Amino acid sequence: MPDKKVRDSGRMVRRKSRSGRWLLLAVLLLACLFFALASAICVRIFADSRKTVDDSVNLSYAITAAISGVEVFKAAGGDREQTADTLGARLCESGIRLFYDDRWQRTGESDRRYTMEILWQNTDGALVYARVIVSGESDGVLFALNTAVLRDR
Repeated sequence: MPDKKVRDSGRMVRRKSRSGRWLLLAVLLLACLFFALASAICVRIFADSRKTVDDSVNLSYAITAAISGVEVFKAAGGDREQTADTLGARLCESGIRLFYDDRWQRTGESDRRYTMEILWQNTDGALVYARVIVSGESDGVLFALNTAVLRDR
C-alpha cells in the first residue's frame, strides 16, 4: 500500500501503512508457538530417555546378579545349603532368596527393592536343574535364566 499523506498542524507528513507490522507480528507469534511445541516434545523425549537409561542399568545389574548366582550354584554342585552359604542368602521351601536395595547392594528382606531367587527344579539322574529369577518390587521379572549342573557323587 502506498504511503498516505496526512495533514498535521498545517504541514504534510508522510505516514506509513501498518499492514506490514501485523504480518510480522503474526509470523513471530507462529514462530514462538512452533518453538514452544518443539521444546515440549524435547522435554518429553528427555524424560523418557531417563527412564530407558534407568531400565537398562537395572537390567545390567539383574543379569550380573543372575550369572553370579548360576556360577555359585554350579560351583556348589547344585547343593542348596552350600549355595545359600556362599551367597549369604536365605533358604526357602523351593530354593534360596537374596535381596538387593535400590543401588543393588545386598540387604535384608525389609529393605529390598530387587530379589534374586534360585529355584531348584527336577533332578534328572546326575543333573540338577535350577531357574534363576531376578525381579523388581514394582518392575516384575527383570531377568531369568535356566541352568543345570552335574551333581557331585
